[in-house]
Amino acid sequence: MDLAFAVREMDGWLTVKMQSGRYSRMLVNELVNHLINRTYNVHSILDEIGRLEGTDSRPSNTKPAKPFKYPPLKALWGKHHFQAKFIPENIANYWSSKNNKGQLSTLISTLKENTINKFVHEYVLGGYKARNEEHKITGEWIVFAKFDGRNFYLTLASHNEGEDNVYERVRKSAVELPELVLPMAS
Repeated sequence: MDLAFAVREMDGWLTVKMQSGRYSRMLVNELVNHLINRTYNVHSILDEIGRLEGTDSRPSNTKPAKPFKYPPLKALWGKHHFQAKFIPENIANYWSSKNNKGQLSTLISTLKENTINKFVHEYVLGGYKARNEEHKITGEWIVFAKFDGRNFYLTLASHNEGEDNVYERVRKSAVELPELVLPMAS
């Protein structure tokens, strides 16, 4: 795919998803990279942005957007986006929850009575389906700021990268959005 075409494509899709929000070139570049390299389904990210903007009425099965708790990202927001490669993590999160330990013990005890296939089916599909129905699907982050009644989409981030690295990208992204007053890192 041609880079210039991919950039135009992303700008077009983001424009469709925006209502009052703004987005950074950093975010466009990250989405283009994922599109060209096919590392993420960019439309699942765009759909989450559309939901945040109110232009996509389909419900999200990921966790609700929430502010980050710790510096330097405190006062910024994160919204999960889902990719198929996050299925194992979501299944593990479901079964490791305190609320589901008893259910897991019961499921394990049925191994004596049932075949391993039934166990795996319930463990994988049952765990994923339940987490999905609870709208607790997790993934990686869309990092944005809420300011003056608008969302400013700044960058994508993963759970395992350092907050300082993410904040540095946020800071660079915010430079091109002069109407955004970025909270100071503390």
